[in-house]
Amino acid sequence: DCPNFDPAYARGVYDQYATIIAVTEVGMQRVTDKNLRGISGEIRGRLIGANQKLAVAFSGCGALTADATKAQAIISELCAESGNCFDVTYAKTLSALVKQAQGADELAATKSMNSTIKDQAQFMTGVESDWAMRLDRWVTDHDYTP
Repeated sequence: DCPNFDPAYARGVYDQYATIIAVTEVGMQRVTDKNLRGISGEIRGRLIGANQKLAVAFSGCGALTADATKAQAIISELCAESGNCFDVTYAKTLSALVKQAQGADELAATKSMNSTIKDQAQFMTGVESDWAMRLDRWVTDHDYTP
């Protein structure tokens, strides 16, 4: 059905997870809200583990590498913000990135031919849904911009 799907998915989601990991590293240093910092640490830890699993699962297909360009651009924009503005912009950005990863994982959960990838994608879809909901709720509770 999709013979090239698994390697393409692995490369794409590995890169997306790496972007989220890089953004959460900055967020954990700059965020002023302890709940948002906690969600960030949870996301970062889970995605580091997920990327390690992807790297092992596709070790025979060449190394998975991340392009830091997207993360650097996002981080540059975020670093222009301060205080509550940083926290809110960061949470909105992180939610959008998590939702993008969730979309890829939803597709992999139905199309993957690799059972390890299919299982991880199904699991991550649920986790990402929870993260997005929590981040969006945090933004609703803390976004004081008109």
